[in-house]
Amino acid sequence: LVTVEQSRIAALHRLRHEKHYLLFTSLTALIDRMAEPSSFYNRFFTLHWGASIDREQLAEQLQNNGYIRVPTVDEPGDFSVRGSIIDLFSPLYAQPFRLDFFGDELESIRPFDPVSQKSQAIEKESVDIAPAHEILLPKNRDKVKNRLKEQFIALNDPRIELSLTYEKLERGTHFAGIDTLLPAISPVPHGLTSYLADTIIPIFVTPHLLMEKLTTLRELLTDAYEKTIARHQFAFPPDGYLLNCLEPRQLFPGRGQLMIEDLLPVCLLYTSPSPRDRTRSRMPSSA
Repeated sequence: LVTVEQSRIAALHRLRHEKHYLLFTSLTALIDRMAEPSSFYNRFFTLHWGASIDREQLAEQLQNNGYIRVPTVDEPGDFSVRGSIIDLFSPLYAQPFRLDFFGDELESIRPFDPVSQKSQAIEKESVDIAPAHEILLPKNRDKVKNRLKEQFIALNDPRIELSLTYEKLERGTHFAGIDTLLPAISPVPHGLTSYLADTIIPIFVTPHLLMEKLTTLRELLTDAYEKTIARHQFAFPPDGYLLNCLEPRQLFPGRGQLMIEDLLPVCLLYTSPSPRDRTRSRMPSSA
């Protein structure tokens, strides 16, 4: 079963490599704050057949990327170590992979069935490893703790226990609810637009309904924040989770935009080919 987060990670990976694409997205996905692109993409790496790899370092790298060490790999973000074999499930694939080592040499890369645990006969030359989650804690968490302390002081409520939030930081690079700490993890606002090509052209379908949804979303976040504070629990204000815009069109300054009415509210984003590409596409084939 492919999770929403797995699909998002795979889509962000493709955005980095595809030259032309058409992307359908929701208003929430468009204005939600996300991890800094460089910190996210720096966690990707590729394992090649025949490469010399320290298995202990690989296991540590996987854990730093949010993977969980388990006895049996059956879902994205899992990995296991059994002698000379490392099984792992990268979010970029529909199936996990089995890495068979001879010493430190990666001798075999094969997909396997997570149910039967049987390897397939097909051999791969490489496998791309993505982080198990979009949001992960950095190795050095001092700056994260300082930003949490700054917000704690701003809340000015002695009944809030910041120690409970600090405890979460010791649970590993990822834990349930880590997205609530995103303003402390990634203080500079980034959203989906930070991951898109400069040639992107947005198409807003039923823009007046998108505006209504944006207003409703901000109201819901404000209500949730006020209720959390009333329970004397730590929280960041709503602006810490959404990009600062009064309307979605402001996220694409200086770019051509299209508006379509009388359809379900959605945002379409596509890359416009360069003039050279457009000219080439109109040229007849010489074949």
